[in-house]
Amino acid sequence: MPFANLWDNTFPTDTELANLIGANLRQLRVDTQQRMAAISGLSTAMPNFAADAQPASWNGVLFFATDNGHVYQFNNPSWTDVTTSFFANSGLRFLGTGGIAFTANTTLTAALLGNWGQFTASSLTVTLPLLSATTVGQTFTFVPGVYAGTIAGQGSDQISNQGVSSGTIPIGVGQGIRLAVNGSGSPAVPSGWVVVESGPAVSLAAGGYFQLPGGLIVQWVKGASATPNNTSTYNQTVTWPIAFPNACFAALVSTQVGTAANVYNCMFQTVGNPTLTGQQVNLQVLNSALASTPVYPVLVAIGN
Repeated sequence: MPFANLWDNTFPTDTELANLIGANLRQLRVDTQQRMAAISGLSTAMPNFAADAQPASWNGVLFFATDNGHVYQFNNPSWTDVTTSFFANSGLRFLGTGGIAFTANTTLTAALLGNWGQFTASSLTVTLPLLSATTVGQTFTFVPGVYAGTIAGQGSDQISNQGVSSGTIPIGVGQGIRLAVNGSGSPAVPSGWVVVESGPAVSLAAGGYFQLPGGLIVQWVKGASATPNNTSTYNQTVTWPIAFPNACFAALVSTQVGTAANVYNCMFQTVGNPTLTGQQVNLQVLNSALASTPVYPVLVAIGN
């Protein structure tokens, strides 16, 4: 009921207004219940509103998702299963079922693009299809797993990752990578295989690591034991859980003793610069009260 101003005497009384609101809420509840009941329990069947005609303005813009992961679009007067295209157009990854389990070194064909795969054994290499057999925009997704491996271009094909092109790129434990065929040829994004999505690699173990967006990698590890009264155990090289692909910027070391009572006035120091694979450390004993209880170097390293 419209009114022109605050003093419009046609405005309904409190009782009338309450009744109007109540009626509308009841109708909304019934309408919602009917619509939800119409799509509940769906598997792959399309939503069915029977004789309940939908407004023409809903055509092409109304979507419903079922509990089994299907997405339907209203195209008056029917519904269309648009699951795959909906996810692709939204910039999401629709992995579906039937992915490839890589159990041995594998060379992909162009027919497999648009699919996904996972390393199920260690130290494998998966080679991408020849670029000459692909179409711009095609993708392949490597989903995270418990094994690390290598993704390779075929022949002279290069893979661009954050502006750096290479014939191969590593994929770490727990890391997901999505590659696409690019055709722009711009200096920033060269033509060919391009990493368009890369999830962080992570290993939450006693000796582990994680990778941040942008490529920074942080690792931690405990070295072998050393005993203050045995000089032959003082020097050792501690190996990182994984090799840094490009550089190790810094490594910090601390000393772990067994209990608070076991304070032997000794400490580990780093020796020289860290490498891609590890860091040399040396135990420094500060007095002659040597002990036979072991101590350990504990290191944290940062690189990319």
